[in-house]
Amino acid sequence: MPDAATGKSKLATDFIDTLELCRRLGCSRRTTTNLRERGKLPAVILGRLVRYHWPTVEATLLRQQTGQP
Repeated sequence: MPDAATGKSKLATDFIDTLELCRRLGCSRRTTTNLRERGKLPAVILGRLVRYHWPTVEATLLRQQTGQP
């Protein structure tokens, strides 16, 4: 179902690029890349395109903060 404000589906707006992730987390592009490469941040990679599913990133970071696997 499209979002009334953007015309995009809710699923499409849940995926963000690296710059938006950096803005939301308050860290550098290099830090997000390092975390992704170490398996600490889940990402969808299609060729050279990297996208992050924001609800999954939030849940992953919260689990890591509480020490859960």
